[in-house]
Amino acid sequence: AAFSPSGDLLVIGLREKMTVWNVQTRSLVKTLAGGAFSLSFLPDGKTLLAAGLGSVRVWQTADWALQSSRMEGPGPIALSGDGSRLATETRGPFPGPGRGGVRVVDTSTGEEVRRFSNATGPMAFSADGKTLATDAEAGITLWPLDSEGGEVLLQDSTNVFIRGFGSSFGADRAMVFSPDG
Repeated sequence: AAFSPSGDLLVIGLREKMTVWNVQTRSLVKTLAGGAFSLSFLPDGKTLLAAGLGSVRVWQTADWALQSSRMEGPGPIALSGDGSRLATETRGPFPGPGRGGVRVVDTSTGEEVRRFSNATGPMAFSADGKTLATDAEAGITLWPLDSEGGEVLLQDSTNVFIRGFGSSFGADRAMVFSPDG
């Protein structure tokens, strides 16, 4: 679920659809086709990003029109605080033990900014948007976004997020930075 930046809308992602609610009037505004398990509004409230099974869809909130849809991995998304960067899981080989990794794109251009082949969700941006935290085989890793290399592995963080067949799209895993970074 995600609240709009103004707090007047609440979007709830379900398996096969999304529902948009007006919190003030307590009424259903719109039902959108396609499920979502990870949702985020851009800071201006004019755009909603919805990650579902293998895609990230971009909705315009003025008329709830689908602006675009791009194939991505079946995992969560993370949006930087200023809305300028979006992190998504990429597709890995299936079946198989390999991971696709995490890629970071510029939300205004759609251009890839960075890619981390050994990373997976959950993920979170630091408050200043300069660092992305992800899960990785070696443990929780902090990746600098404005320079190559220099990643930091958090001590004793291996297997913090145990993956199993009972998990559904990583919905049982979450990560967040504190507001002061």
